[in-house]
Amino acid sequence: MKNKIYITILSIFFCFSMGAQQASENFYYYQGEKIFLQQKTDKMYLKFAPNVNKEQIRSIANSDTSLIVPATNLSGDHHPIHSAILKTKMGRQISSATIEYYKKRPEIVSATPLFQYNNSEQGLTDEFVVKLKKTTSNAQLLELAKQNDCQVKEENPFVKNQFMLSVSKVSNLNALQMSNLFYETGLFEFSEPNFVIFNAFNSIDSLFSQQYYLKNTGQNSGKSGIDINAEQAWTISTGFNVKIAVVDEGVDKTHPDLQTNLLPGYDPSGNNSGGAPVWDADNHGTACAGIIGAIQNNKIGISGVAPNCKMIPIHITDTNSLTGAVEVSQDCGAKGIDWAWKNGADVISNSWSCNSPYTPLTNAINNAVTQGRGGQGCVVVFASGNKIPYGAVTYPASLPNVISVGAIDKNGTVWNYSCRGDNLDVVAPSGNTGQTGDVVTTDRVGIAGYETGDYTTRFGGTSAACPQVAGVAGLILSQGLNRNFNLTTDDVRHILEITANKLGKADFTSETGYGLIDAYSALKLLDTPNQLYHGEAYGGTSTLLNSNLKWTLNTPFAGLAAGVYFVDKYQITAHVTFQNPFSDIPKVWFRDKDSYTMSFDNSNNGLPYAEITNITSTGFDVRYAAYCVKYDIISQAINRWIPETLSSIKMAYTAVGTPPCVTSFTSQTVANNTTVNGCNNFNVQNVTVTNNAKLTLSAPGDVTINGSFEVQLGSELETKTP
Repeated sequence: MKNKIYITILSIFFCFSMGAQQASENFYYYQGEKIFLQQKTDKMYLKFAPNVNKEQIRSIANSDTSLIVPATNLSGDHHPIHSAILKTKMGRQISSATIEYYKKRPEIVSATPLFQYNNSEQGLTDEFVVKLKKTTSNAQLLELAKQNDCQVKEENPFVKNQFMLSVSKVSNLNALQMSNLFYETGLFEFSEPNFVIFNAFNSIDSLFSQQYYLKNTGQNSGKSGIDINAEQAWTISTGFNVKIAVVDEGVDKTHPDLQTNLLPGYDPSGNNSGGAPVWDADNHGTACAGIIGAIQNNKIGISGVAPNCKMIPIHITDTNSLTGAVEVSQDCGAKGIDWAWKNGADVISNSWSCNSPYTPLTNAINNAVTQGRGGQGCVVVFASGNKIPYGAVTYPASLPNVISVGAIDKNGTVWNYSCRGDNLDVVAPSGNTGQTGDVVTTDRVGIAGYETGDYTTRFGGTSAACPQVAGVAGLILSQGLNRNFNLTTDDVRHILEITANKLGKADFTSETGYGLIDAYSALKLLDTPNQLYHGEAYGGTSTLLNSNLKWTLNTPFAGLAAGVYFVDKYQITAHVTFQNPFSDIPKVWFRDKDSYTMSFDNSNNGLPYAEITNITSTGFDVRYAAYCVKYDIISQAINRWIPETLSSIKMAYTAVGTPPCVTSFTSQTVANNTTVNGCNNFNVQNVTVTNNAKLTLSAPGDVTINGSFEVQLGSELETKTP
């Protein structure tokens, strides 16, 4: 029940002014809006120069007896320390003079206040990112940077004219303030600080019997059947020709239960690990990878959800820190996703979250969803987030084009840490992080990792739920390839939602989304004899609902400048007839494509932009809302239709169901994978299967083959009867 771009923007008409009333100097600009932050007065964040040793850090920590490094160990870890949080004793306020003192020390790159967004802390470094407008030159960027004591560090390797800058220690502004100064020049599409996120990762076949999330028989006091139906799904597909990127803390490339399923990876953090772990605490990604794609039937360990899909490991943790938390810069997350979709990933699994939003990360996700897989779109999956008590779905899982995943326990009860709300899509079984007997999965080999040995039984949180959905998405895409269905990312989302187990609840709830994912039901929907069709529909009949509605735009929208407008609201109805009828009532949904106007998920003011009703075997009805912006506050005629003029509206839909059966299939040459749905006593004769094609003959009763029938080398015949 995610509200996509239309409702998100239209809500600005009525709500934007409320946010603008907040008085605070601690904000930054995200897509034209101010994101307000709370400053922690008793904490500051230090970023150290390269190769600062622990003795120097001890000296820094002991130089001011009013400050402490909270609960952090300065022994044991052999890596350089990159950052730390300093906290005052007794909650005293840190003065600007104290921050300036630490900033001037040669061991320190930046010293800044610690900030909080949605009750979660995040660190501000010396870095901020900008994207040049088309009219802005590199020379203008360099001159502005010089004037403000900033350095242009690098251009983003994936996004042209997007640059990372650093603020000099001699500047009177920090990266938050500097990013706003640059944005307000009007030279940039965006300018935002590169925050560091703490604890971004949402954690809380000899071992297959312990994998209750794949097959729950009631083990460990669970409820039988509360699982994702993986074992049944494997009778249809275990995955093939699909690549799943694991954007995380890196994956142990030497693990015997993962090794042959791992492809070359990427490390945007600058540590050149190729997707392997770097830091001693980089354990999370190996656990996620095992859930997705551990090797099946190798007589050791566990089975992944999609054991024959390949995985691309991507390492995004970029610091070894004294903050007591795993740190991820938002920019590393964005680069990891950009690299993934540009290097062949079909599904991108992200068991982590941020706090405040970040345009380069949003853009990377948008590009993956729209441009990945040759334009069909990567399936991007995010954990909904862990908070106690639970909160709203975290960013980026809250984005409308992301599949967000919450967590239930082995009895079907939503965990108290699982973030939820209207942005939640589905849930999967998980455990309470750190408790023995929770999700069993792969661990880093040997003494590294969560436990000694190659496996852990202590994984959990929405982190363990997310890769299950990524694995099922991989199976869905594999089955789509097998059936030549050419699935879009919206198709995958709707298949997951439509086939989910509702857990005895409504079709959608804020706690469980559309329900517990069901891998078998998802693949069964795409199995023979069902067929999937991508169709188009246009226009409709309009009925005026309300005239002269007053819209106040605080920001530009749909080609309209900020201002006051008067609008007519229409209800549009249309009937869509299938080109080929079904023998049953099919599943139907609208899918998003850039060239189309309508999506089943878009809604506005309670009246859906595209509501599908009255589905039959031959077609369905559509009802949606459209608006005509008539004139502005000075009575100047506008006459702009939103979302589109009636004659230009295009709706892309998908329908899946059983086609009518045929009594005979004769005198045919089959050169592409083909499924024929035969009636009882199905007669087949004079057929040739060629060109490495697969012909599937499906019938409820006998299949009789008469006359000539040839299956050439490399091709395949399959018959399916009860």
